[in-house]
Amino acid sequence: MAPGEHDIRAQWERIDAWMRSHGARPVECRPAADPEQLESLADELGIDLPADLRAWWSLAGLCRDNWIPVAFAPETWADALEMREIQLQVADDEDWSDPGMDARMRFDPAFLPIGMSPGGDSLIVDLRADAGQFGAVLFWDHETWKLDVPLWESVGAMLRDAAQALETRSRVLLGHAARGGSAEEPSFGYVAADGWLTWEPELPPAP
Repeated sequence: MAPGEHDIRAQWERIDAWMRSHGARPVECRPAADPEQLESLADELGIDLPADLRAWWSLAGLCRDNWIPVAFAPETWADALEMREIQLQVADDEDWSDPGMDARMRFDPAFLPIGMSPGGDSLIVDLRADAGQFGAVLFWDHETWKLDVPLWESVGAMLRDAAQALETRSRVLLGHAARGGSAEEPSFGYVAADGWLTWEPELPPAP
């Protein structure tokens, strides 16, 4: 078993068990990547992927619904690479000589999407070697392009936070808020009447 794989699997199993026990509807799973595919991805990026990110994409049985706080569906490694290319092309098409544009907001080649929201925003893993937050998970707003402090310090931390919040009926993303972040609001997770795991700042009244 690769480094980090056991913890990633254990945290997902906690989340999956909670959803099943609370009546979440079953959905199809995201296909798992094999080692050769992940090596191809690392070669394409020219970056050695963090162990927990490799474990994340190697994980079988992962629900592909929008269950990641607060409403993100996990991307396959191939979709992640495609979305990265799209974001880089969008950045290339901008006129960065315009005084109203700030080149510091440009999508970086070392950003790798791992999740997508229904509205087109992304969760990205920061793989910049010099940013001091290698492997951190950030919110990428496809309209404002503004980066906040990390939502989580790693993919593993993302899963542990979600599992803990669900099991204890507490809010996810409290660490993000404590660091001064406001990209996503601390939220409770619950299974809505339609069977989907939903994250909101307040729990709905008990039926």
